Amino acid sequence: MEPPLAGPPKRTARRWAPSLSSLVRVSTIAPAARFPALTDVSLSSFFPVGTQYFYGYPSGEHSGFFNAVPPFIEEIVAARALSCAGAWVTPVVFASSIDPLTQEILREDLGMAPARRQPIVLPSTINETLSGPQRNRSIVRALSGILAPKKFVMAQPYMDTCLQTRFALPPALTLWLNDKVNMPRYVPPAFLPERYAECANGRAFAASPSTFPTPCVVKVSSSSSGDGVRICRTEEELRNAQREFAKVKTGIIVDEHVEAVRNFGIQFGIPSDPAQEIELIGVSEQLTTPEGAFIGGLVDPDNLFARIDGVNDLLLHHVLPAVREMGWYGIGGFDVLVDSRNRFFIVDPNFRMTGMTAFLCTARNGTVRKCMASFVGTFEGNRTDFVRAIAPLARPGARQRLHIVALTHRNGTFRMSAALLFGRDEEHEVPRLAGEFLALGLQSRALERLKRNGREHYPDLPGASV
Repeated sequence: MEPPLAGPPKRTARRWAPSLSSLVRVSTIAPAARFPALTDVSLSSFFPVGTQYFYGYPSGEHSGFFNAVPPFIEEIVAARALSCAGAWVTPVVFASSIDPLTQEILREDLGMAPARRQPIVLPSTINETLSGPQRNRSIVRALSGILAPKKFVMAQPYMDTCLQTRFALPPALTLWLNDKVNMPRYVPPAFLPERYAECANGRAFAASPSTFPTPCVVKVSSSSSGDGVRICRTEEELRNAQREFAKVKTGIIVDEHVEAVRNFGIQFGIPSDPAQEIELIGVSEQLTTPEGAFIGGLVDPDNLFARIDGVNDLLLHHVLPAVREMGWYGIGGFDVLVDSRNRFFIVDPNFRMTGMTAFLCTARNGTVRKCMASFVGTFEGNRTDFVRAIAPLARPGARQRLHIVALTHRNGTFRMSAALLFGRDEEHEVPRLAGEFLALGLQSRALERLKRNGREHYPDLPGASV
């Protein structure tokens, strides 16, 4: 499949670029280089004035995308854009993220400044009780009535006809770039895991003979955050994946399994102004479940530019300029695995905000100077309960241990996208701190993992191990 046409290529500022033949697959993880910091790293650094940004996904398998996450997760995900929109991008959010109670808590109890721009808020009838096709129809109907023409950007766009005139970027192009099946078209295959099979849909995958080498990774090709991914270490697990995905309508790919010792998220920005250079925003190390689902990440503000030799040059001088030539701009990231032989593999594209965007922007802007371990957490209780347990940790200051980028509330349940804060000399304290957060009533898979495993090294330190 060819990438959708988006008009003639734009002229862009070009730096010196190493040839592809000079790039090697062996990675050297070196200490961070000092990059000049932008004065305001945010969505506004890369999108034009007036952009309306929705960090959202279609539900189910609408618009050729596989999304099995519950609606309440979609709502906290969309709310992350509030903390990193910048001066002229307007976030589109669900009503639960601007609930009067959460706004009072953030402003009065936690001392947090309000968002720089008033968001566009979807109707309160679109809440976590609404799912599947009905949720999609309601969101599309609402968006078509409140968006300006040619200003809308959506993380994973709806392809409904009534929204096509609202998009600033060709939605088919974003859809194409986010589909993993297309990665070999803009990333040299030498830097990708070996592709064993491409199937048009789950039925074709289920009917294919189970002769792929194991271990292997089965992925719904258009999905995110580890959704629709199965690591199959045996033929039996592969057959189970075939049965499980048999009814999936979108494409299925089978890739080589990389036995990774490091798991990075590399965040980039392609400015809408073609005269501005493409930028690497920062690097985080990712926390995932054994199945590969993203549950959080680690950010060290003093070492945001870990140089993973080969990856940085490949992205800055080859992959991202090629994407810009297609007509795409904005913020996004790539997931990169490094194996025990220090070989790197680019495994997933994310041409949209990711779970780490808000935290990396926070670190780049100097809002938080401690190390961050991000997580999504749930707290049950009323305002008094929440403030008593959470406020002492989250108030800005020298003793702050919790940084909240998004907070939603509905029927006595608070949900947050946040980070546990710790100094570089406090790595040994991470399990204890995670345990204390859990003891306060926070529920979080990432915190449970940190309590159990802790954290001994950072992604930018040579010779570090997980």
